Amino acid sequence: EANRAAMEHPFLGNGLGTPITYFRYDTWYGKQTWTTTRYIHNAYLHLFLNMGLAGLLSFILFCFYFIKYGVGLYRSLEKGFNKAFVLGVVSSFASLMVVSLAGPYMVSPTATIWLGFLMGALVVIDRSVKSSSGQ
Repeated sequence: EANRAAMEHPFLGNGLGTPITYFRYDTWYGKQTWTTTRYIHNAYLHLFLNMGLAGLLSFILFCFYFIKYGVGLYRSLEKGFNKAFVLGVVSSFASLMVVSLAGPYMVSPTATIWLGFLMGALVVIDRSVKSSSGQ
């Protein structure tokens, strides 16, 4: 159902918060039923449905550049807590990208708050290293 709705507006999407109504074949609620939800169990399909190809490609480019930035920062640091922290954030982000194929984790409000905080922490580490080295 999400694929069908996404293909109605493939370039710019259907808008944020687009609901999807589908028939549940399982008996989770005690019987088979129709369900309406705003979250899809694939974050990339969710982004494609809501923001279209333009939004999905922008998001994937953002993810690619963040990982590239994090790996570059990791290589520039010397051994210590900062290097381990950067490795943890980047590897966690990459893992979250993979697990988002089966769940709405990359678009979950709780996860995005923490991701934003951790991304900001990497920028702070990068700027503090540059300012202490005189660059």
